[in-house]
This record gives sequence, structure tokens and C-alpha cells, in this order.
Amino acid sequence: MSSDLFAPLQAGRTRLPHRIVMGSMHLGFEDDPRGAPALAAFYAERAAGGAGLIVTGGISPNAAGALTSGGARLDSADQLPQHRTVTDAVHAANPEARIVLQLLHAGRYAAHGEPVGPSAVDSPISPAPVRALTAAEVEQTIEDFGRAAALAIEAGYDGVEVMGSEGYLINQFLAPATNRRDDAWGGSAEARRRFALEVVRRVRASIGPEPLLSYRISLADLVPGAQETHDIHALARGVVEAGADLLMSGIGWHESRVPTIATCVPRGQFAPLAADLAAAIDGAVPVIASNRLHTLADAERAIAATGVEGVMLARPFLADARLVQKWRAQADAPGGPRDESAPADSPVVTPCISCNQACLDRIFTGRPAGCVVNPRAGRELQLPIMPRAAQAQRILVVGAGPAGLETACLAAEAGHEVTLVDSSAEIGGQLAWAARIPGKEDYSLLLDSWRERLARGRVDVRLGRRFTAEDIAGVGADRVALAIGVRPRDPRIPVHPDAGPDVITYADVFAGAPVGGRVAIVGGGGIGVDVAQLLAERADEVHLLQRSAHKIGSRLGATTGWIHRAALRNGGVIGHTGVTYGAVGADGFSFTDRDGAERVLDVDTVVLCAGQEAADPVGALGEAIGAEALGAEVIGGARKAEGLDLERAIRDADAWVRTTLAA
Repeated sequence: MSSDLFAPLQAGRTRLPHRIVMGSMHLGFEDDPRGAPALAAFYAERAAGGAGLIVTGGISPNAAGALTSGGARLDSADQLPQHRTVTDAVHAANPEARIVLQLLHAGRYAAHGEPVGPSAVDSPISPAPVRALTAAEVEQTIEDFGRAAALAIEAGYDGVEVMGSEGYLINQFLAPATNRRDDAWGGSAEARRRFALEVVRRVRASIGPEPLLSYRISLADLVPGAQETHDIHALARGVVEAGADLLMSGIGWHESRVPTIATCVPRGQFAPLAADLAAAIDGAVPVIASNRLHTLADAERAIAATGVEGVMLARPFLADARLVQKWRAQADAPGGPRDESAPADSPVVTPCISCNQACLDRIFTGRPAGCVVNPRAGRELQLPIMPRAAQAQRILVVGAGPAGLETACLAAEAGHEVTLVDSSAEIGGQLAWAARIPGKEDYSLLLDSWRERLARGRVDVRLGRRFTAEDIAGVGADRVALAIGVRPRDPRIPVHPDAGPDVITYADVFAGAPVGGRVAIVGGGGIGVDVAQLLAERADEVHLLQRSAHKIGSRLGATTGWIHRAALRNGGVIGHTGVTYGAVGADGFSFTDRDGAERVLDVDTVVLCAGQEAADPVGALGEAIGAEALGAEVIGGARKAEGLDLERAIRDADAWVRTTLAA
């Protein structure tokens, strides 16, 4: 085997089969006992796919620490059956797999009636005022951690993880900004560490020496009034002395204004901090690096270059349940994984693109997590693994955007003979454009995976020529999927014959149309924001206009929208909201601003980013196919452009293959 990543790892008295940890992530099923079967199916599939150590989403040791009102907690034996459903499923799926329950007290991040913290310091991301814990409540909270840990072992977990990072209660005790106490639990750095150390000691005493005890430590708070690095290292030494077997890396608080997991963060950015911690504790226990270690090459580099003993990933396990199996096969392939592309004969990983759209964005708005690139994530019970077809059919897919690509790949993987056609010379449609936006370069990983899947599935790919209805009928397909995508919507802005600025669409920009030094972008939605970020690097002056009076980018993701808005500010993009569009004339682009004043922008280019509409939703091509071929069906954006995103395109493809080709 070519990779140290797959060497066993000893953590305390627990032997792990390799050094890849499936890190904690809240899925939204934990809060309802009826969600146990879904959780069990989710974790069991990852265990069967090779996960060696699984850390659950955070479970509170008491009611005060729950993330939401009625949120998940473990404080009664009555709750054990739902947890046994999960642990039994994991151990049955893979006897080598270990699963630990993460104990998380939300503290001032709790989104319910009375959040508590070390001090009465309100949170910018939680609505209610924070109450300071009394000394007696601090002691009781420590006892609650111990009680919950004992219950976790009784429920069949192989250990527990104490969440001490990401700005939750323990982290709040550690940071001067949120711990302003002057009693035994605050003041000096030593006193601020006391709560964390007492929790670890109490948990170890409650579970005994055998089960695994992990501590997730904040390596960089990334907020004002944060811990100093030497204090973090002193804490780590104390946590190990108190009984921790493993130190998991945590980076940043949820209120941090420094990106830590978004696509714009360089992969492997924070691994050196984990290496520094490992050196500070002199290798007393394994230290696990985290954040943006999404490919096999990333993980191997982290171990080889920094000396950490393992890597922790969370969202990549949403994207691909068989991640570990596939990485192991790639590492065993001749030549090994020395670049970002898997060897031609190795399994293809469905990559996490760090978009956060269906996972963190949903959790932070009170909805269950899913995955943009994996329709089955969190829905394993409703969407079983697709079987091979009993009888192969000839399938024609028209359009090589996301819906068409996923349709072609799924159909080929089910055993069908597939032809994929597109008038463009490259695959990807609008996703290929998105991958060119600054900070979204990792979207290209998904395009790479589709290319590999097409090759492995022996899909006949024909690009660069527009197929007529006769061409399509000539393929002789049993089934036809029309995934011809969307086109820019025309906002019907008058353009005078003597107009000075050029008027183009966002599609023209990506096709290479010339753009002047002064630009007005019409439409402040996701497409407009992307184009503004792109052109801010090229043009001298960029204006971004929208009809809505809301701030630009207000409908972007809850966890990443602020990053894009900051990029616009840093790029000097000038925003105009609440406007009424006028016309493009000899003097430039006219509009009425939110105060009712008539204005004209002296620009060279007007770029239309006012949404999208279905491209030839049926039209002549579709009607011809309907008359001449069996089972033609419109999917993806061509079926419905409104609300189209990458997730819906991929889900449409999955649904079409499951229903149409199973019939």
C-alpha cells in the first residue's frame, strides 16, 4: 500500500483501522427520536463504505445546552433505545468501525429562550440575551457532561468526543472575550481553562479507561478577544493529562468573519496549525488535522508534510458514502494518487465542492441537511442504492450540463448504453462557468468526476455540434432525456439605436465577449454577484444594480453569502438597490434610484444577469423528438427554470433514471 493514510492508528486503548476520521456534522435528524432510523441508515452506509471512526453530530448533556428548543440531548436512560438503533447499525455494517458521540453544549449559541454562557455576553448569531451561569450551575454542567458520557457508552457508542471548539460553551469559557468572570472559572488563562479540564476529567471518570475519549480543540478562534496560541497549547497538554486519547482540530467560531471551510479557502490551509499542536504536546496523543482536506492528495500531503497522525473530514462523507473505500483503491492503484485525478481504473469519488448550500445552510435555517451533489445523503431509506438494470436500453441524453451529465453517468452505471450530445465544445454548462468565478474553483472537481464516470461508463460523448431532430432520431434510442438547460432571461430593457454601451448577457461574458473598463451589471442575484466578482478583477469600475431594496446578495447562502458580499466590497463593486431600470442610450445606462432620482451610468458595457428561463422547453426540437422517438422527456432547467440550482439539476437526473429506466 502506497499511503500512510491507511496504516492503523492507536488512540488510547482503541485501535482504528486507518487515519481518516468522519468528523461531526449535525444532520437535523438528531432532534427527533423518530429520526433514529434515518440516522442509522446514514451512518451505517458510511461505515460500510470504509469509515473507521465516525463522530456524531453534537448532542447536549442537558436542556440548557441544546442547540434549539427541543434540540438533541442525552440526559435520560429513556433516550437510549434511539441511540442503540444507530450504534447497532454501524457495528453491523462494519465490525471494524467505531462510532463516538459528540457532547456539545451550545452555550450562548443556543437558539432558544434562555441561552447561558460563562458571562452575559450576547451572541451575534443567536436571538436571545445570554445569562451568565452561576458557580453552582457550572459545577452541575460538569456533572451533566459526565452523566451523558456514561449514557453514551451504555447506548453502545465506542467513546465520546467533547466539543471544545467552534465557539460553543467550552470554547466560550476559554476566550477572554466571552469569559469575563472573576471567580474560580475566569480571570487568568489558567482559570479560564479550568472548566474544559474539569469536563474532560469528569467524562473520563464516568466512562472508565477503555472507551475512546476525543477532545475537539480550537486551534484558532478567529474572533476578537480570542485565545493566544500558547494558551491553546497549554490547554492541549492539560486535556491530555486529564484523560483525552485524541485531539481533533477545530478552526474558527461560527461568528468568525474569516472563511474556514468555504470553497475560497485553500485546501489544507489549516493543517500546519495541527502540526504545531502535535509538536507542542510532544506527540503524547494523536492530533487530527481538519478543514478543506477534501481529496486523497490533500489528505496525504497533510500527513506527509506536517506530521499529523490523521485527517478529519465531514462534508466529503455527505458527498460520497464510499469515500474511504474509493480512496483506498486509488492509493493501491499503480502509481498511487500523486495528482488530483484518480487513475483511470480506480473508483470515482463524488467530490464535495464546499458550497454549503444543502448542508450547513440548511442546518443554520432549521432544516435537515442534504448534499447538492448526492441526492441520497440523508435519504438513504427513501432512495436505495440504484441496482443494475435487468435489461440494457439505448439511452440518448441531449445536453451536457449538470442534469444531462448526471443522467448519462447514472444510466451508464446502471448498465445502459448511453449517448450524450451537446452543441458546446465542453461539458458542464453553467457549472463550467461557475468554476471560473474567484473562490469557486473547486467546482471543477465535480466536472472532473463526471469526465471520469463518463469514461468508465463508456458513454459515447459527442460535443461541439448541434443535433437536429433528425440526428437525434437517427441514434435509435429507446429513451431520450432532454437536458438542454436554461438561457439568460431578457429583462426587456430598451436599447436605443444610438446606444453607447454594448449590451451583452452573462452567457456572452463566459463565452469571451469583450467587456469594457466600466461595467453595469443588471441583476443582483447569484448570477449577478458571480459576474461582478469575476469582472471586478478585470474592469476599472463595476456597478451592480437590482430592483429589490434588500441588500445585494441577501438570498445567497446563510453560511457563505457574507463571504461573497465581502468580496464585492473588497473588489470595489458599487451596489445600487431598489432601482427601476431605464434604458441603454447614447450617454450610458439610465435608471431611477431608490430615492426617485434619475441617474445615468457612463459605462462601456451593460451585462444582463436578470435571471434565466428554460432553453427551448419543448419547442420545435422537443416536438420533433416526441413524434419520432420513444419516451422523450424534459429534465433539469429545461423542465423548470425557476429556482434551478445544481442540487435540483442532479436530483432531477436521479429521479428520471430511477423512474423512467426502472419502468
